[in-house]
Amino acid sequence: MHYVNLTEYVTETNAIIQIPKRAETGFILQTGVAPGFVSILGHMLYKEFQRKYRTDQLDLMEMKVGAIPQNASVPHFYAFTWSPIGVATEYVKEAIVVRDNEVVSVPSLSDCQELMLNGKRYEDEFTSGGAADFP
Repeated sequence: MHYVNLTEYVTETNAIIQIPKRAETGFILQTGVAPGFVSILGHMLYKEFQRKYRTDQLDLMEMKVGAIPQNASVPHFYAFTWSPIGVATEYVKEAIVVRDNEVVSVPSLSDCQELMLNGKRYEDEFTSGGAADFP
C-alpha cells in the first residue's frame, strides 16, 4: 500500500523514513502546508533567486505559516483548523532551525517577533515541525 501523511511530527517521521528503504510502494511524508507546501515553495523561490542573481549565496530566508482567524477569540486567538493536540505539540517540542548555516534545535516559542498584516499586530515564534526536514 502506498503511504502519504501530513504530519509535522519530526521524531515520528524520522522513524517512518526507515520503513520505505525496503518497501516496494511509495512513501510521501510531510505533505501538508507546513511542512510540505512551504518547503516546496521555499525551494522554488531559492532556485529562482539563484537564477536571477547568478549566485548560491543567500543571506536570509524566512518562511512563516500560521492560521489567522477572521474572528479571533479569547484565550488562544488561534484558528483550530486541525487537532488542538497537534497545535499544543508544536509548542512543547523542540523547533528545528538553520542558524549560521547549521541545523540546530531550539525551544519552541523561544524567538518572538512581531509582524504587521493589514494594520494588525501579530506575534510569530518558532514551533516544532514547521520546517521538519527542509533544513
